[in-house]
Amino acid sequence: LAGGTAIPELRDKNALEPVPPLLIRPEITDDKAWREGFDGGFLEKDKRWGYAVSMDLSGDIYINTDVVKQEEVRTVQDLLAPKWKGQLHFTDIRSGYTSVLATGIRLKYGESILRRLFVEQEPVYSRDNRLVTENMVRGKYPIATGVVPGILQEFLDRGLGKNLKSVFLTDPTIGNLATPILRMRNPPHPNAAKLFINWFLTKQGQTALSQSTGINSRRLDVSPASPSRYPEPGKPLGWIYGNEEAVEEAFKTQKLVIDWLGG
Repeated sequence: LAGGTAIPELRDKNALEPVPPLLIRPEITDDKAWREGFDGGFLEKDKRWGYAVSMDLSGDIYINTDVVKQEEVRTVQDLLAPKWKGQLHFTDIRSGYTSVLATGIRLKYGESILRRLFVEQEPVYSRDNRLVTENMVRGKYPIATGVVPGILQEFLDRGLGKNLKSVFLTDPTIGNLATPILRMRNPPHPNAAKLFINWFLTKQGQTALSQSTGINSRRLDVSPASPSRYPEPGKPLGWIYGNEEAVEEAFKTQKLVIDWLGG
C-alpha cells in the first residue's frame, strides 16, 4: 500500500507489475460493489498499476470552537471575511497537504479567489503538521488546515484540544481516492501475493482494513468506519483527488502559489 503519487515513479523505474492479471474472484471486479464502479479505483490512465480502495471526504479545516462558531465557516467565502485576515494557519500548499483543498477551490472559483484566500488573507504557513496541531491546541489560531487526527489524539488523551472540531466546507465538496494497493515486481512469494489481493479486495478484506484503520472503503457493502468523513453515495462530488489527472491539477495549484509567494 502506498501513496498515489509514488505510482508514476515506480512504474517508470520498472518496479511494478500489473494488478488486473491477479484478480480472479468475480465479486472483486463487480461494478455494483464499488463506488464509481470497479474501474474508478485505478489511479492512472492505463488502469494497470495502482488500485485505490478508499474514498473519504477531503479538504477539511479545523476550528477552535471557543472562538469560532461552526456556522461561521461553512463556505470558502466565509474564510474571506476581514476578521480572519492574518488568523488562518495553513500547512504549506507548496509542500502538499493544503494543495488538495486549494485545487478544489481553484477549479470551482478560479485563480482570483485562490489568491485572495491564500495570499491576501495573509495566512500563516507551516510545513510541520505537529506544529500546526499544537498551535491550534494552544489557541494561537482560530482556524487551520493540516491538523492530523492521530497527533490531535495525543493531546486529547491528555485532556487537551477538546475545543477543536473538524469542519468540511460545503463548497467545494472534495473526495480523496486513496490507499492504493500496488504489485511489486519479482515478489518473493507470488502465490501469496495473489492470495492476499484476492482476499483484500473482498467485503471481508475491506471490512478488516476499514475497522483497523478508520478509513472508508470504496466498497459499497462495507459500512463506513468514519461516517463524518464518508461521501454520501449518489451525491456528486465537486472534485476527486487521487488519480493522475487530479495530481497534475494539484501541481498546477502549487506552481501558482509558488509564483505568488516564492519557493
